Amino acid sequence: MGKMIAVWGTPNCGKTTLALKLAQTIYALNKGKKSVIAIFTDPVTPTLPVLFPNYSDGELFSLGTVLSKTEITPGDVFSNMVGIKGKLNFGVLGYRIGENKYSFPEYGEKKAGEFYDVIRDLADYIVVDCSSDLKTSIISDAALKCANRMIYLFSPDIKCLSFTLSQMPIIRSAGYVSDSMIRVMNVSAGDVPLPTAAIRTYIGEVKYTLPFSNEIARQYIEGTLADFPKDKKYIRVLSMLCNELR
Repeated sequence: MGKMIAVWGTPNCGKTTLALKLAQTIYALNKGKKSVIAIFTDPVTPTLPVLFPNYSDGELFSLGTVLSKTEITPGDVFSNMVGIKGKLNFGVLGYRIGENKYSFPEYGEKKAGEFYDVIRDLADYIVVDCSSDLKTSIISDAALKCANRMIYLFSPDIKCLSFTLSQMPIIRSAGYVSDSMIRVMNVSAGDVPLPTAAIRTYIGEVKYTLPFSNEIARQYIEGTLADFPKDKKYIRVLSMLCNELR
């Protein structure tokens, strides 16, 4: 059964980018010998057109199609998975441009759980980019319940602290937070970092800090986020994180 890693955190802190780069780094560290699936759960702002803006419609498929099946099979997953050129054991699931939560039939917790049961039999590693609002995302909520490890990603600003103070008690009471949760700080351009003492007081011990990367910012603008990064400082932190998760 595959190891499942859930990436959750504050809105607009870089969860999608981290989830993709984390999945790519796990794949690279295992030299492509381990299968990896990255899942992007957001139907409000579909991720596939952001990650693959140069792919044709015929190359993009939908997570919504999988979740709309009466009984999810491995074939349903594989037929709706987006591949990345040169990565044979690497697949991506997400929503396409124009899709939203009304594009497909509603589903419940049971279906989400069945989906992850199937996924974990198909890959060695599964990385899930979870929505910040768990109450409106059944698939994200289920990911946190099923995950072997959870990453809490945040940016060092006041908005992050506001979100943490509001939402952390909810997920803590729901049993999502455990001693194995890894806190990661993502530094974006223009961030005015809060004092470390303040961060530790409200968020806890920060295990890793992802430095701002001009290369990642450029990939976002150029539509090449699916490319593996070359930024040595960024990769070094990602590799340390991946080694802890493996």
